[in-house]
Amino acid sequence: MLTVSLVIPIKNSARTLPACLHALDRLNPAPAEVFVIDNGSTDGSLALLQAWIEQTKGVNVRLLREAKPGASAARNTGIRAARGDIVAFTDSDCVPQSDWLSHLLAPFDDADTGAVAGRIAGVFDRTLCEMFCSLYTLQSAGETTTHREWTPWSGGFPTANLAVRRRLLEQLDGFDETVKIYGEDYDLCARLYDQQAAIVYTPTACVMHHHRTTLRGLIRQAF
Repeated sequence: MLTVSLVIPIKNSARTLPACLHALDRLNPAPAEVFVIDNGSTDGSLALLQAWIEQTKGVNVRLLREAKPGASAARNTGIRAARGDIVAFTDSDCVPQSDWLSHLLAPFDDADTGAVAGRIAGVFDRTLCEMFCSLYTLQSAGETTTHREWTPWSGGFPTANLAVRRRLLEQLDGFDETVKIYGEDYDLCARLYDQQAAIVYTPTACVMHHHRTTLRGLIRQAF
């Protein structure tokens, strides 16, 4: 059995973090360890996280801190601490399904598989803006596919739902920390292909994603 280290960066995630943490309690199988890396939260996220850690019994959870801004730096802090064969990534605005890890791990039976990406399904129960984002962003295919190269149209996958062999992450020195906002995950995929590693996309490994809920947030993300 491959062991899994789960890495989740957070910054001012109080709105969505409770649903994410509740989902982690239901994961079957559970990861061997969970690293939540705070990247400078000021909104009460840490209090929510500390309360959850105190209540959690079945999972080894550690709170880490990364002062350098950016999700890349936060994820790299988690990678350096990880000891699992596989490092799985999701975000604080995501809700993994209970069987997420079992489906995410299955393609690693093939030694050529360097990473596995799963489906991202939108949550749109609040605003029209959230519904728009759910319909037109982070679209996921319905069939399992194997990718061996990155192009502007295929082969790149978000870290909202991605698992990578830890040895490959170490070979690549993790994520490019010069990429501050978006694109560090697609860059990682491109560099994995350079190592002759395949990335398998499987729609059965699903996380629900909370999109932007305001027009201002959507415009900022698009910019």
